[in-house]
Amino acid sequence: MTALTYFFVFFLGCCVGSFLNVCIYRLPRRMSLIWPGSHCPHCNEPIAWYDNLPVLSWLWLRGLCRRCGVLISPRYVVVELLTGGVFVWIYAMHVAAPPGAALSNLPGLGAYVVLASALIASSFVDVERMVIPDEITVGGMYVGPVLCAIFPQIIVRQPLGGGPTGWILRATGGAGSEHLAGLTASVLGMAAGALAIYAAGVFGKALFRKEAMGFGDVKLMGMVGAFIGWWGVLLAFFVGCVFGAVVGIMLLIGRRDTHIPFGPYLAAGTLTVMLYKQAVFRALWDFPNVIQSWFS
Repeated sequence: MTALTYFFVFFLGCCVGSFLNVCIYRLPRRMSLIWPGSHCPHCNEPIAWYDNLPVLSWLWLRGLCRRCGVLISPRYVVVELLTGGVFVWIYAMHVAAPPGAALSNLPGLGAYVVLASALIASSFVDVERMVIPDEITVGGMYVGPVLCAIFPQIIVRQPLGGGPTGWILRATGGAGSEHLAGLTASVLGMAAGALAIYAAGVFGKALFRKEAMGFGDVKLMGMVGAFIGWWGVLLAFFVGCVFGAVVGIMLLIGRRDTHIPFGPYLAAGTLTVMLYKQAVFRALWDFPNVIQSWFS
């Protein structure tokens, strides 16, 4: 793949990131995503198209509104750059890496792009407002099963007769249908993700005598499971907990407030597992042997 292709994917991601900024600002405020058009949140003046180019306009204007001169949050350019980088990452792992597999990987690429975009928007809203919009998570819980039913290769990675998906299909008389297998695996993943984090929240509340997980996190992992399946979402939950624990320990050492939203860590764990699922699984499988070698 040429550098021009990667640049196009990056630019496309930055454009999607520009739309995600609209979602991040407007969804928690119950505003329309369509009307009014792009405008400065300080002076409410419309933003011309040439001042609304991803990344470039913010840099050209030095982060200031052309009309009122008030600083525009750096979050806008961070989201655009992050989304562009994630799009390139997903593209490189799912299309560019396996030679000649571009067409067969396109459904998975599209699904992962949709999920990554939802995770980025959810994370930034969670950081700023301590809430995850239902429009993103519940919407993803509808989109995921539909995509997996149409393109079962997104989520079905083994013969149809294997695993819990195969057991459910045989019990319901649907064995042999790839599309039904995709739908079943998606719904099973959704249930596993939501129930796992709900159970963790109940256990955490009983242990610490305070809310440990918000219901927004439950719906977030339900959405994730709808795209990456039951064992993928459980692995993502574990990796997200590791990320959260590491950052939490660092905050405790720095004597800072440890009351932080958990959504971004779940999103980071999900992105890691999305692209490196087998590597993460092998690392966890080999971890006891590594520990044993330290003490032997």
